[in-house]
Formats: sequence, C-alpha cells, structure tokens
Amino acid sequence: MITTATLRDATKWSELVTRLGHPTLVRHGPRHTALTWMADAGIPLDVLQKVAGHQSPDVTSRYLHPDLSALRAAGESFSAWWSKPGPKPPQLRVIDGAAETKQVPSDLHRRDLQTGRADRI
Repeated sequence: MITTATLRDATKWSELVTRLGHPTLVRHGPRHTALTWMADAGIPLDVLQKVAGHQSPDVTSRYLHPDLSALRAAGESFSAWWSKPGPKPPQLRVIDGAAETKQVPSDLHRRDLQTGRADRI
C-alpha cells in the first residue's frame, strides 16, 4: 500500500527534498501523481483503491488527475463513433412542385439526438 509514510521511508523524503532545494515539498503530491499514472496505465479503480488504502472508490477517484491528451483522445474517439453515417434519409423527388418520398425500408432505425433512443422509421 502506498501511504505517505511508506513514500517517506522509501525515498528518504526529508533528505531528498533538502538535496533538491525544495524542503517544503510535501509527500502527498507524489501520491496523487503515482495513482494518476497507474490509472493512465490502465489499472482499474478497484485495484487503485486497494493500493491507496482507501475505503471508498469515490475517495480514490479524487486522487486521479487524468492526462488531458487521454481525455482529448476519448472525445475524438466518441466523436468518430457518433458521426458514423447512419441510415440514409429518404430521397425526395419533386413532382409538380410537391415533394414525394420514396418508401424507406422497415429495418432502418433513426437515432433521436436528444434522447439517444433508436426508433424504427
């Protein structure tokens, strides 16, 4: 389990930060960093919770500060999925100034952009 005490002991914290010229640097920051890096590497939240020694996954999730590039990539992935062409809209042809629609196959679905539900059209 990574605790501030185990981090202190493993790194000889006081000596390390003094030697680096940052004697006021606290151990808790690297704990957030370590847990974030583990999450970015794909370690599941329940495992991170055990590593951190937290009773609740909600507490552990507050330690995670995801890489913005990972968030951006997730958004781009979702955008690519969402923008895939769905069923083609019915084709219209104009007859004497009025639009007439061709029959749309019954197995096509339309996704309602507000509710996300897929309805038969």
